[in-house]
Amino acid sequence: MILLEVVEAERRRATASKAARDTHEGPTLRHPELAHTPPPQVQNSRIMHSAYLVLSVGIGVPLFILFRNKQQLDTIKAEQAYVKANSRPPPPDLVPPYVAELPSSLGKAVECNTWSYVAATASQDATYSLQYSIPSNETIYIRSNFTEIEDDQDINSLITGSLRVSVGSYSQKAATISVAMKDIGDDALRAASVCLMSPNASEPGSGWGLAIYVPDDISTEDKYSFDIELVLPASSDASKLYGLSTYLPSFNQSFENLETYTNLSQVYIQGSLGNINFEYVQAASIFVQTSAAEITGTFNVSDNIRLETVLAPIVANISAYNDGESQPTQIDVENGNSDVTLNVSLYTFSNVTAKTFCTPQFMSMVKTFSGILEAAYHHDVSVPRSQLYVLALNSVEPAWVFVDEVYEGTYDVHTSLGEAIVDRTTDGVDPLGLGRVRSFIDDRTSSSRRYGWVGWGERPDNSPFTEQGHIEVASSLNNAVLQLTNQPDADEFTSSKVSSKAMVSQV
Repeated sequence: MILLEVVEAERRRATASKAARDTHEGPTLRHPELAHTPPPQVQNSRIMHSAYLVLSVGIGVPLFILFRNKQQLDTIKAEQAYVKANSRPPPPDLVPPYVAELPSSLGKAVECNTWSYVAATASQDATYSLQYSIPSNETIYIRSNFTEIEDDQDINSLITGSLRVSVGSYSQKAATISVAMKDIGDDALRAASVCLMSPNASEPGSGWGLAIYVPDDISTEDKYSFDIELVLPASSDASKLYGLSTYLPSFNQSFENLETYTNLSQVYIQGSLGNINFEYVQAASIFVQTSAAEITGTFNVSDNIRLETVLAPIVANISAYNDGESQPTQIDVENGNSDVTLNVSLYTFSNVTAKTFCTPQFMSMVKTFSGILEAAYHHDVSVPRSQLYVLALNSVEPAWVFVDEVYEGTYDVHTSLGEAIVDRTTDGVDPLGLGRVRSFIDDRTSSSRRYGWVGWGERPDNSPFTEQGHIEVASSLNNAVLQLTNQPDADEFTSSKVSSKAMVSQV
């Protein structure tokens, strides 16, 4: 009734206005007539516009308010159900906006936060857990946004966790990723997201993975803790896994024996404050990087490997393969303020015969600033000769390198304030079985530098096609030691460390 009265009042007002104009006395101004059809009735259009406006305000707005209130009520109910003990959270219908906006190279979020509540026990805090199954014939990655948090936040104290990668039973058909997040409150739980990521069709190699996101304004009361476990199948399909990648600052990461995964192309592991340990891994390319934690493990590589940290030791056993026809296999280990202990075994591939043998090529750079540097290089019996290039650099502590009797090439051992030492022996056996004698030629000899050549038989000319190597060992403030013997002599290195430290203390 109100709407009808408004419309009728508007019509009467328009009629009265028209009648007043019709009774007006005076000259009349006439516009020229148009050649086309006459214009629509303006007054009627205004009347209809007013009617539509009233209808929109009277009907549309109440419907919008009703819909909004219902939506808010549904959200409140969902949030209440989300945190109930022993109850499953609501289905994750929507992917969080910041996950949906990820670069396509990281894949596409499939589902997020499918949590199940696990009540506390006498030995364990309450947690929320989830598990996803993913194929193991592509690339698998696990990443987080922890380093994107504000710089003034203490990530180490606010976010902790662990990753464990293992191999399951032969009955297992797919890889499984399990996550347990400590229950630290309703708000913190809702703010974090753990999402299953699927490959992006337009980005080959993007793979399957897990993405963990926490807010960038974490309060000091919210201390997130995630325990992640990736279990790979032990079936014959294991060899199809292409790559393994993690990006988990502040997490301890441990990898059990992955010897059944022989065709891995890439292993790319990053951390910052958590230790990284490999029981055994084999891949064409391996990259392991952290900042304030140690790196340990056994690695098998055919293209390149790089291990890098700053404030903790690196202890690695590396088996490096090269066929002599491809690019040199690279072995790079770098530390900033701690020790490096490196043991390298050099191999050629099993399908190489005496007729097809080409001299394998290896390049290695080992660096640290104030930690002790120890690196040893051994040739397998399948490698009677090689082109080996080694650069070992230290600043404060001693640098010690051992290379077995197979090595042939030049060497340069030098220091600024320490002593340059070359330990050598001539009682070895010719690895080619030609009866040649082990030879040493000194080009320069002083207390701070020793430069020369070592090999079997006569020294070759300086032709660029000579299949021999070069080793450089240097320390600025301490001793630089190169052992060209049958076996490494730890006593020789220990004595050099003692004498050099005493010398540096006197400077």
